[in-house]
Amino acid sequence: MLANKILVVGSNSPHVANFCSMIKLYFKEIVYLGDERLNIEDNIISNQYTVNPKVNNPIKIIQLLNQIKKIIKNEQPDIIHIHQINKLAIYTTFCNKKIIPLVVTAWGSDVLQQPQENFIKKSAVQYVLKKAWACTADSQHMIDEMKKLEPKMNSCKLIYFGIKPVGYISDLKENIIYSNRLHKDFYNIDKIIKDFSDFSKKHLDWRLIIAANGPETKKLKELTNTLQLKDKIEFVGWLDKSQNLDYYKKARIYISIPNSDGTSVSLLEAMSAGCLPIVGDIPVSHEWIENSKNGIIYSTERNCYEEALKIENQNLREHNSNVIQQRATKEISTKNFFNLYSGILNPNKAI
Repeated sequence: MLANKILVVGSNSPHVANFCSMIKLYFKEIVYLGDERLNIEDNIISNQYTVNPKVNNPIKIIQLLNQIKKIIKNEQPDIIHIHQINKLAIYTTFCNKKIIPLVVTAWGSDVLQQPQENFIKKSAVQYVLKKAWACTADSQHMIDEMKKLEPKMNSCKLIYFGIKPVGYISDLKENIIYSNRLHKDFYNIDKIIKDFSDFSKKHLDWRLIIAANGPETKKLKELTNTLQLKDKIEFVGWLDKSQNLDYYKKARIYISIPNSDGTSVSLLEAMSAGCLPIVGDIPVSHEWIENSKNGIIYSTERNCYEEALKIENQNLREHNSNVIQQRATKEISTKNFFNLYSGILNPNKAI
């Protein structure tokens, strides 16, 4: 056992829930603070607190700060670990006053996009980075950007969220292309559909499965109907974990082409399941995929599904599965977080 208690600050996200499950062996208690309750097994979290960080009234902001201060004082955690630099992260950092060791994990848009929007958002992100005892991110590109934002910040470690490898059986693979990112402009699901329209004219036995949903779902379905692809594209909505894993196991190709991203858990799971990945031409993609070697870097100048068929084979599946086993399992990530905490709390005993 490393320490008595950790306060995890974040959102009701599978990533935060998985993180808490990963570190549960190293703390007697895990306490959660977020804007809504975390969907997680009761035996993992000892206490949950919810606050509303979206208040704008000065009096309510003061009340919120007092609420967070009280939580920290009453719980007295050994470590505070913030996931994603947002309003709640800023308020928690301010309330902590650097008394309790603070670890901050950036998620992607918080350090890659928000600082570009205006001076206030940039200053807020810089403030949290500067106050953190240590930072983590799941891509080297994010770490580089964080260092540019706040050169005076303390150490920043490359630590992935970690996955349980899906595994695959070649005989289960079908002619399926799988997409499971949110239906927002940011994720370019419309491009995925349009490219599939051209591809499907030559490859009649292929299907495109689109999971998840979002504000663009209706428009994407209308686009599918306009392109007369209703019998070849299936919108399956939100899936539970087992259903999502089943599609990884079936799909030959996985596609994710957002405008920016950290290391996507979905990509790691797809690679471990033997899917050939098609990924956006963004910095983090090049940390995992070498174009035409173990996947395809997306380009509007060619049909990437056609390119994928040229390299999709058993050796590639095995290679990608091995990459995940070596770099991004939950066991590896858990050990890395444990070493980080140990280095902060017990510098002479870190392993």
